[in-house]
Amino acid sequence: MDCISKENLKRWREKNKKPERKCVVCGNNFEIEMDKKYVVKSIEAVMIVYYDAIDCPKCGCQNIIWKRLEKVNKFVEKTKK
Repeated sequence: MDCISKENLKRWREKNKKPERKCVVCGNNFEIEMDKKYVVKSIEAVMIVYYDAIDCPKCGCQNIIWKRLEKVNKFVEKTKK
């Protein structure tokens, strides 16, 4: 699985014009820093789902940023058909 690139984060910030994330627990606004982001996994139903997460600098609570998707090899997908 690939990490979100700095270019994609920059585009996201420009599009949303708010480089901040609001903590779901304490309401603190903080900037998403790529070096503080980490991957978490959750078992939902019968599958494992991966998310990017970051901790709130004020209260320390974990905040989910976005869902991670697996990279698919197109050659493998074509040969399975």
